[in-house]
Amino acid sequence: MKKEIVDFINNSPIESGIIFIIIGVALLIFKLNKKPKTKFKDSNVLTWKSHVFLLAVIAMSFIYGIILILKNS
Repeated sequence: MKKEIVDFINNSPIESGIIFIIIGVALLIFKLNKKPKTKFKDSNVLTWKSHVFLLAVIAMSFIYGIILILKNS
């Protein structure tokens, strides 16, 4: 399974770049539409880490998607 994903990214970089951007947009929409809004003053360390981790995944998927598209267009 892992080899097929790597082969797909290597063989069709523009399509995989679009997929990474779509994943980033979906995660961003998911994060923004959460109903119970987190109050950061009442948060503990694990809550902060989860927010930072999700924002990092969103940013990395956007950046990686854009790099794949611009590098191979």
